[in-house]
Amino acid sequence: MEDSIPPFCNTLTNALDGMHGESINCLDVREQCSFTDMLIICGAKTPRHARSLLDSLLQLKSQHQHPTPRIEGEEHGQWILVDYGDTVVHIMLADIREYYALEKLWDRSFSSTTSL
Repeated sequence: MEDSIPPFCNTLTNALDGMHGESINCLDVREQCSFTDMLIICGAKTPRHARSLLDSLLQLKSQHQHPTPRIEGEEHGQWILVDYGDTVVHIMLADIREYYALEKLWDRSFSSTTSL
């Protein structure tokens, strides 16, 4: 497994950080699952903030040659999933993030995480 985070993940986490995403974690799951390589989990203060974080990711498309993601949950803004294929971004309100505890779920399988 590579010790470094792929450049695309850095681009995504920097965009989220630039819009004040909370507790951004990048999880390397390449050896634990077959549907993606990296998971990015980011907190949002409100549904409007979550949609603003999503917009910051979508603006990257015009600046870089990134694939168009599949998006779920945009209408409610409590948990927005942005699927780029090899990287999946979860933008979650604090109560949703605490309830589903994705970091804890994946932490049982591996120990490679990077936080901003």
